Amino acid sequence: MKAIKISAILFILLPSSFTAFSQQNDIYDDISSITTAVPFMTITPDSRAAGMGDIGVATSPDANSSYWNPAKYPFHKDSKTNENYGIGGGLSYAPWLRRLVPDMSLSYLSGYKKIRKEEVLYASFKFFDLGSMTFRDENGVAVRDNNPYELALSVGYARMLSKRIGASLGAKWIHSNLTGGYDVAQGGSTIETQAGNSVAMDLGFFYQNPELRVSGKPAKLNIGATITDLGSKMTYTNPENAQFIPTKLRLGSALDVDVDQYSRFGVSLELSKLMVPSTGGATDKGLMEGIFGSFADAPLKEELQEIIIGAGVEYVYANALALRGGYYYENPNKGSRRHFTLGLGLMYKGFGFDFAYLIPTDQNNPLQNTIRFSLTLDKVSNVSGSVGDK
Repeated sequence: MKAIKISAILFILLPSSFTAFSQQNDIYDDISSITTAVPFMTITPDSRAAGMGDIGVATSPDANSSYWNPAKYPFHKDSKTNENYGIGGGLSYAPWLRRLVPDMSLSYLSGYKKIRKEEVLYASFKFFDLGSMTFRDENGVAVRDNNPYELALSVGYARMLSKRIGASLGAKWIHSNLTGGYDVAQGGSTIETQAGNSVAMDLGFFYQNPELRVSGKPAKLNIGATITDLGSKMTYTNPENAQFIPTKLRLGSALDVDVDQYSRFGVSLELSKLMVPSTGGATDKGLMEGIFGSFADAPLKEELQEIIIGAGVEYVYANALALRGGYYYENPNKGSRRHFTLGLGLMYKGFGFDFAYLIPTDQNNPLQNTIRFSLTLDKVSNVSGSVGDK
């Protein structure tokens, strides 16, 4: 495995653990990008969402709803037979910085189980492998090799509150081991490092109306909202250097129309925003002040610039083939991530194979020239229930 030569002190001095989508923004005069700890939490894990502009809070339910909006799970059905899926899961893999290194990747495992027609338990595991790195001291002398990594383990519960409304609540443990406990000598003193840990919660809401018609065709409207990674700060050295984790608010809607007895076309729009101060990094703000205080501290123009826009389309034929596309936009002053996405899905008897490809507009994306893939499995089962039948 090829090693990356990097000084361990960089992990201590950087305001975030790893800049997930770094961009060249020197041409802008007023840049105040939001930085947080563990930005890998915001990376799209599954290929279906990745092919639709990195969105998923309101798209039709699937096995990977645990990341985007677990409140969708009670509405997860076989679109062909309208039977309830009772158990399922997904496995996703994406190489990272493929043009530069061969051993960095993001993996995601998710699963769900309906205990009743309107009640679902779910879990997920996200793992970010940063490959092999050689730590060097301030004189450039190699000290040791290390394999930094980050992970998140989530569990939760989703419930259908009525025929059209669902909600979810989840708990999460986030672990970031970047330095392997290596102590850094600096200016005659030693900086002790440690793995960062945080606990967080996720809240989700989902509304579905399957009784609409568009130009005489059956249609289904979805509306979703989530707030994710709402939790404690994380530090790699001492409490004074604690950083916010990437608490994010997502709002979205999706409309699916049955074009004919074989074809379905969907369009989705999603708005998202990090609910942390623009300065990120170590501050003395508490959790709730950090989430809501920035609205009072920053001008309205800057707050609006922090809203990320994602749009996607999906065409499904005979419940067997899916073609997808999307666009992701972030303001140049807040990171300037802008890219088109393409996706392909193949489905057969509950099995799903999804692929995604990203087309950057600035040629500086870690996922450039990378094919991402996901495998999902959903199984129909007879589960009792009452709310969804009313």
